[in-house]
Amino acid sequence: MPVSWKDHAGKRLLLADFSNQIREEDLLRTLEAAMKIIVQSLVPLRILVDIRGCNLPPRVMARAKELATPEATKKCERVAVIGVDSGIRRILLNAYTRATKSPMRAFDTEDVALAHLTEG
Repeated sequence: MPVSWKDHAGKRLLLADFSNQIREEDLLRTLEAAMKIIVQSLVPLRILVDIRGCNLPPRVMARAKELATPEATKKCERVAVIGVDSGIRRILLNAYTRATKSPMRAFDTEDVALAHLTEG
């Protein structure tokens, strides 16, 4: 399931799993589903985003920026991304976080990302 809930160390996390998705339609469907949950949330969320092995075409990145409204971004307490394994992905992530003011941070492993999401 590309968008689901995960309980870890006493915290409820939203998981947006883009891993190994190649088709633009699948990526957009996952993005829209995750953003719908974020926008409708009544409490700030801690979110794990997995982009390992997926494709990040310009149309998907543009749609992500459109959906990251200030209202949506305020509902993101912490966002940890795993799969930022190249210089271009890091550049894309940095550009996205600057443009949206998202609290998104990249981590090398899922364990470190989960530790960040569950602290405090």
